[in-house]
Amino acid sequence: MPETPYVTDEAWQLLGKEQIRHTDPVSIRHIREYLAGADDWNPLYHDEEYATNSVYGGIVAPPLFFLVSGRRVVPVANLLDDGQYDDLMIPGVFGVSVLAGWDIEVEGLIRVGDVLTIREKVSSIEEKEGRNGRLILVQKESTYSNQHDERIARDTQTVIYR
Repeated sequence: MPETPYVTDEAWQLLGKEQIRHTDPVSIRHIREYLAGADDWNPLYHDEEYATNSVYGGIVAPPLFFLVSGRRVVPVANLLDDGQYDDLMIPGVFGVSVLAGWDIEVEGLIRVGDVLTIREKVSSIEEKEGRNGRLILVQKESTYSNQHDERIARDTQTVIYR
């Protein structure tokens, strides 16, 4: 890999094009695994009796659960050298990645059985010269909706490649 980041034609062709993918149905086990990792055992997220008697009428996933619901499960050996999932990066943009910003809006609830549709697009690619050399800034926008086409969340990530 060259010492400076670079962008290929493949990345420029992705600019503005929407990619669509779907999650597996959300299960109570998926939610509990998330809770274990976050160490957040709010009964609203896992206790059927408690959640049924709440204003939500049943178990709901924690607000940021949508961010992991669509991640592929891969062996550690399939991760990139910097520990990232290869599909979190933008194909055709090369360099060491650093998350520079993340704007998240949660708009709805995720329930057991929901299947999320994730719509993603690269909204900008910008090449700059920084004090320490060349930088590439990539912005990716994603929206998440359930099987009823109700929007659950949206997020915008800005990643710097150096």
